[in-house]
Amino acid sequence: MRHDVPRVLLINPWIYDFAAYDFWARPLGLLILGGLLRNHGYTVSYLDCLDRFHPAVKNRPRRGDFGRGNYMKTPIPKPPGLGDVPRTYSRYGIPEGVFRNAVADAAPDVVLVTSLMTYLYPGVSAVIRNVREMVPHVPVLLGGIYATICHEHAVRHAGADHVLPGQGEVTALQAVELLTGFSGSRRFPPWAPDAYPYPCLDLQSAIPY
Repeated sequence: MRHDVPRVLLINPWIYDFAAYDFWARPLGLLILGGLLRNHGYTVSYLDCLDRFHPAVKNRPRRGDFGRGNYMKTPIPKPPGLGDVPRTYSRYGIPEGVFRNAVADAAPDVVLVTSLMTYLYPGVSAVIRNVREMVPHVPVLLGGIYATICHEHAVRHAGADHVLPGQGEVTALQAVELLTGFSGSRRFPPWAPDAYPYPCLDLQSAIPY
């Protein structure tokens, strides 16, 4: 590791789809894991590819009622098999340049990526591919819904070093400790989630609700 205290980067990936809209969606499991890691002494940064309020983006979509709203989007080629769908296929979320700058600024020792619906895996793969290009020697861990329900597919196609299925907060914490050789002094029993620290909601750019 390059630092006395390992740096962990948490990433909520892009959505690749024909449509997407923010109905208060936040990766709570990833933010809970961030709270655990921070309380164990790790330096934690958070990159939300779906962040509608990212400070590096000037032309943000108009905010909707009650904190909802449109994601930023970039039209991209349709994947094989979907060419006849009469809709525009897009990458929803921050521009790729903003993403890459954030990864460079984080200078991570470990990257943890979450995943949403199974059919949204192209966005997960794109995030991991970009991370690989920038920091090829940094281990990447993947968890979340796609990693759990389609575990074998994720192992074959996502590009992560480790795919962690199931309720992954404690499993991911243990994996990070194993990879970094760093262990904090606090412990949180996995059978008592009320003992966990508060999720790292403060790392979000804004909480508009």
